[in-house]
Amino acid sequence: PTPQGGEILRDRHGEPLGIFKDQALDLIGRAVPVPSSGQRDSALARALRHGASLGVTATAFMSA
Repeated sequence: PTPQGGEILRDRHGEPLGIFKDQALDLIGRAVPVPSSGQRDSALARALRHGASLGVTATAFMSA
């Protein structure tokens, strides 16, 4: 079910499309385990290499 204050986008058959908005994001946060610092660092390094391969020259990270 869609939580109050959130939205889960669905196809015409009612199947979720994988897009969760607002309070529905909490459903994902509870289901996905917190990565270790090594996993997070590895993912960041891969993402930066990929961006550089596409010509990205700067990035920024903003957290709440």
